[in-house]
Amino acid sequence: MLVIGLAGGVFLPDLAQALKPWLPEMVAVLLFLTAFRIGARETVGQVRDIRQAVIAVVLMQCALPVVVAGLVVAAGAGEIDAAVIFVMLLAAPSVTAASNMAILFGHSPAPGLRILIVGTALVPLTILPVLWLLPTHDNAAAILYPALKLLVTIAIAVAAGFGLRHFVARDAGPRARQAMDGTTILALAVIVIGLMSAFRPTLEADPAALFLWLGFALVANFGMQLVCRFLLGPLLPAEQVVPLSIVAGNRNLALFIVALPEAMSGPWLLFLACYQIPMYLTPIIMRPFFQNRHARS
Repeated sequence: MLVIGLAGGVFLPDLAQALKPWLPEMVAVLLFLTAFRIGARETVGQVRDIRQAVIAVVLMQCALPVVVAGLVVAAGAGEIDAAVIFVMLLAAPSVTAASNMAILFGHSPAPGLRILIVGTALVPLTILPVLWLLPTHDNAAAILYPALKLLVTIAIAVAAGFGLRHFVARDAGPRARQAMDGTTILALAVIVIGLMSAFRPTLEADPAALFLWLGFALVANFGMQLVCRFLLGPLLPAEQVVPLSIVAGNRNLALFIVALPEAMSGPWLLFLACYQIPMYLTPIIMRPFFQNRHARS
């Protein structure tokens, strides 16, 4: 279904353009479905789990991009689109589908949802030192508003999902959970069509540029996942490493699009379209590294 969604984004450009204005609402529905699937009890976990999520977010979403931003500026690459996009990618919070990907690998989705909630809540703070280092630091105020708006959206969608799960399906069995997972996959397959609205026009107008950005997106996404997997693999159990690795490569870069100068919006939107391909192929490509061998297929 995820591959079909990617194909729809490429071969159904009119549908992609029609769905593009509805992306915020579709993302909210996806969050609602994820929260309904997991439930409040599993998401919250223990105090130790929340503390681990905060530490992970500070390291991945603030410390790492600050270091990379410093290297980019020191190398004189602060005005290069690809370099700035990569730094901002590292500074972005988790994509909403990260916990859904954990389910596809046979792992608990709760750690990924905790990182999503904590990471989005801390964006107004973690993004400031990154922007201060980059030439785009004048846009800090413009980024704070969409970050807060996203946080409110997540809070409403998650609260609604938790509430419905508590009152309607508190003791959902395996078949019910499988049905919830299937519904979520269908939603993901539809959402990606709208996210790839810039793909087909560029493919027809400038295919060379498209494939360069696609290669960059593949390396950035899969590379970050593999680095995190092999660095943390010997240190942490799989139920913690897999969600962290998924989040490491799959970030909500769309959050920052609204704060870009008009001259930079083209490359960013093109990268965002290309970025959907490794993101939606993650459950297939990364299966040998992330699959829970003890989980039911």
